Amino acid sequence: ELIVGDPTTGCDSTITSDTITVFHNPDARFTLSDTALCPRNTITVSGTSITGDTLSYVWTTINTTPTINTPNVDSTTIDFIDNQSGTSNFYDINLLVTDSRGCTDDTTHTVELFTRPRANFSIVDTGCGEITYTPTNNTDYATTYNWTVTASNPSFPATIVIPAGFEPKITFPENTTTDSIVYTIQLIATNNNACTDTATQIVTIYPTPFVSFTPQDTCACGPFTVNFTNTSDPYNNEDTTSMIFSWYIDGVAQSGNTNFTDTFQNIIGDTIFYEVVLVGTTQHGCINSDTTTICVYPDPIATIEVNGIQEDSIPCLCAPLEINTLGITAVDYPQANISINWRVVNSN
Repeated sequence: ELIVGDPTTGCDSTITSDTITVFHNPDARFTLSDTALCPRNTITVSGTSITGDTLSYVWTTINTTPTINTPNVDSTTIDFIDNQSGTSNFYDINLLVTDSRGCTDDTTHTVELFTRPRANFSIVDTGCGEITYTPTNNTDYATTYNWTVTASNPSFPATIVIPAGFEPKITFPENTTTDSIVYTIQLIATNNNACTDTATQIVTIYPTPFVSFTPQDTCACGPFTVNFTNTSDPYNNEDTTSMIFSWYIDGVAQSGNTNFTDTFQNIIGDTIFYEVVLVGTTQHGCINSDTTTICVYPDPIATIEVNGIQEDSIPCLCAPLEINTLGITAVDYPQANISINWRVVNSN
């Protein structure tokens, strides 16, 4: 009520108004499931505002990259994008509440989104075992590393010397199967905030080829010509024509053909042995070899001695003649001859 008076006249007037009601503002409050986290990730925000009335909710962020899944309910989830910048990103989460009378309040909390490492490495991606490769680690923003390797054929596992090393040596066994083995190399990089990133590379280890050949024969009198038939197999569902071959005799290169023919010479008085080696290489650089020995017998040697002196002929003598009185003997060549046969031939 308002009373207005005039002191001079003593007149006054009274005005009475309606009742004025002043409502209290709601008290905006909320909790967060996390205030610091690794990307990509999601948090839950739950309104705990105080009011004596029903409320409506509006969730917002100053930065537009987080996604508020349901922005007009009391509790919702917020998705954060990836962060591999090397530093943390900070996001202000704001809640505005309004009651049924239009009274409002708002509050803000800050969320820290850590950076993740950026895992990256390279490694030689093909080979023939046994072989050891060292990966080149190009990871950023990491403090620890964990390396693992998985083989497509578990019977041929690879070995990592120091799985937690920065660039550990990885040894791949010889592939003695008939098909290639694929190895998946995985690196998990972790930073001080336990945020991780993963990188993978593939290494293919090709099979050791089957290298073999068959000689037409292995021992004979010389000169001795031998045909060698190549029976090699590169495996890995590949054709023998994809291989490269080298033939060697006693370490000396002879031919690069698939099959091979050579004439082996004998020597006087003894058997000679030749080592024949075939080296086969697949298109992937995998190598194997096969070896055999060729023996060439010497020609027999017939030599007569007369009284201890080698003679090409017996001098003419008068009859009657007893041969055993001439001291005729055959020279012994035990490596060339196994038997002798004497004949007396009448040259007339």
